[in-house]
Amino acid sequence: MVTVSGRRTVKNNDFAPVVSALAALAAAGKDVAAINSVNVRAFTGSAKFCKKFAAGFSNCCKDGGWGQDVGLARCSSEEKALGKAKENKLTVSIGEFCSKKVLGVCLEKKRSYCQFDSKLAQIVQQQGRNGQLHVGFGKASSPDCRGITQTELQQINFEALDFSNFFDDLQKNKKIPDNDTLTKRVREEIAAQLKNKQKVPVKKRKTALALLLLGSVFSATGKDAGWQWYNESHRMPEDDKSSSAQPQQASPDIMEKLATLQQATKRAMYEAILYPGVENFTRYFRLQNYWTQQAGLFSMSAKKAMLEHPELDYNLQHSHYNGTVRNQLAADFADQRRAIETLAQRYGVMFFYRGQDPIDGQLVQVIKNFRETYHLSVIPVSVDGIVNPLLPDTRMDGGQASRLGIRYFPALMLADPKSGTVKPVSYGFISQDDLAKQFLNVSTDFAPNF
Repeated sequence: MVTVSGRRTVKNNDFAPVVSALAALAAAGKDVAAINSVNVRAFTGSAKFCKKFAAGFSNCCKDGGWGQDVGLARCSSEEKALGKAKENKLTVSIGEFCSKKVLGVCLEKKRSYCQFDSKLAQIVQQQGRNGQLHVGFGKASSPDCRGITQTELQQINFEALDFSNFFDDLQKNKKIPDNDTLTKRVREEIAAQLKNKQKVPVKKRKTALALLLLGSVFSATGKDAGWQWYNESHRMPEDDKSSSAQPQQASPDIMEKLATLQQATKRAMYEAILYPGVENFTRYFRLQNYWTQQAGLFSMSAKKAMLEHPELDYNLQHSHYNGTVRNQLAADFADQRRAIETLAQRYGVMFFYRGQDPIDGQLVQVIKNFRETYHLSVIPVSVDGIVNPLLPDTRMDGGQASRLGIRYFPALMLADPKSGTVKPVSYGFISQDDLAKQFLNVSTDFAPNF
């Protein structure tokens, strides 16, 4: 600011942010008119319409080109004003409907919008009311551009709102707070105002909410003072210091932060898909790059952790390198052979099968090769009286299967001669390799080896 003849005059490079602040404040003043002691509303908009002739001769709903396109001369002043509002990102599109129809043929279509007086109002309405609370804007033919109620304001998560369009209105050389600081201020002041509304007179309460919504934002955008003027320091009385102290708000839970980031990324991706454009894609890709960066940091921290805590390194117990496969398989085979020998010393191995069943007959070949490979003594028992020629030493079932509780075949069992109990090794068909692994699992009581 500079002083001219005892009056303060706004410098040229300060004029834009001041006008922006006054315009937003005026919008808040209009919202105040909709506030009463029972139903508090803010960020009120108005329904606007533009026409599109079905034949395609004129389109007064264009998103750009207002002031340059000669074909837009037929559009009304209200439609031109709406076009400018769309270019300034002050609107929310509701839908399209047929406004003139003759004999079932639509001659004229109209598109409806909710128009707001500031970008801040548009952001809170579109992203907060519609995006978060899923409260629609009515039908295309009858838009609902009402203000946001007290309850709805309390439910909106301001931290998830994207204020980038609002920042564009501020002068570039201003000191703009970061998004987290801005949203935190808006949310805290709304919550405090609504919480203390019963203590404030009705007239003051009507004005305070809307002013706080904007005052908390614009108070943070001032840049450092220049040499042309100075700021007088204001000391707060001792009594006021204690009353103005507010308890610190707890930081958001980590799960809430994660959910907010995920929702923001999805929303940006869907907007980039449904409304392709450089701006939408850039917003999405920046969020996507954030996740990629975090994944990279997570991966690198894992590598570092394995060096500081080698007991957690899976590669020490089970190498994932292809060059070590032969040695690992040899070690596994040795463990399986030891398990088979150990179980054979304590238990008797019995194989119950059906001589007429083809699957049982296929398993007979596996059992024959298995006992030859591991020199294992296996007692085959036929439960249907048919002997498979590959197992000529087969015995007939004399009720052993019933007494041991074996009801499913084929079955390979470990019989304990001391206790007279059995322990199953496998039911149904199984390959020789998997059978060796199964012996190892039974011997270790299925302790995990991975």
